[in-house]
Amino acid sequence: MEKGLAHFPFIATFATPMSKNAGIAKTRKAVSKRFKVTATGKVLRRKQGKRHILQNKNRKRKRNLGKVALVAEVDKAAVLANMPFSHR
Repeated sequence: MEKGLAHFPFIATFATPMSKNAGIAKTRKAVSKRFKVTATGKVLRRKQGKRHILQNKNRKRKRNLGKVALVAEVDKAAVLANMPFSHR
């Protein structure tokens, strides 16, 4: 055994169990309902903040909250990983 694993002998003995759908690409439905992938590969999302407490927000702010926004580049890979059939 390696020096670092001396305190944890059970790590080498137990195999990780196979999941029921191992190797099958499946779409996460919660992600597919919240995001849309365009034909050019951009990922769109809705803006947060237009559910409740709308009396405190002015008309222009509420109107702009209704528009779609792009997902940041750092989060794009995580979204696309949960939607394997939405892009090529």
